[in-house]
Amino acid sequence: MVFKVSQSGQETVLYGFTDGSEGVYPSGVTADAAGNLYGTTLEGGEYGTGAVFKLSRSGQVTVLHTFGQYGRPSGVILDAAGSLYGGAQDLIYKLDPAGNLTALAEFDGVPSELVRDTSGNLYFTSGAPGSVYKLETNGNLKSLYVSRGLL
Repeated sequence: MVFKVSQSGQETVLYGFTDGSEGVYPSGVTADAAGNLYGTTLEGGEYGTGAVFKLSRSGQVTVLHTFGQYGRPSGVILDAAGSLYGGAQDLIYKLDPAGNLTALAEFDGVPSELVRDTSGNLYFTSGAPGSVYKLETNGNLKSLYVSRGLL
């Protein structure tokens, strides 16, 4: 379910995902200037491996993309042009406002939610205990740090 909590602590359910075709188990949402929410579901969708959705201010859910080969998407971030960026199993992607998905980088692992800097570079972690990556705007994927585990 997607919900909001007021400053006084009152919870309001905005949408309850109950149908596998639209996805289930929503994860991390982001809002646009109009108040629409965008997020992902960990399972469900057409292939059962997750989806990207839009939740309008009026409570209408639209599935923007369902994952097939790649699954278990992490949350999404939004740029000023209305494109969404996210990660899924072995993939960092861009989903433009027309619904076209572009693979930006493929790698082995499940990425965390992305962070974007002012230059447009994307950062994420993946693996256990974890590695840190940078995906540059030119498509170059760099490993910035590889954890050696606990001592």
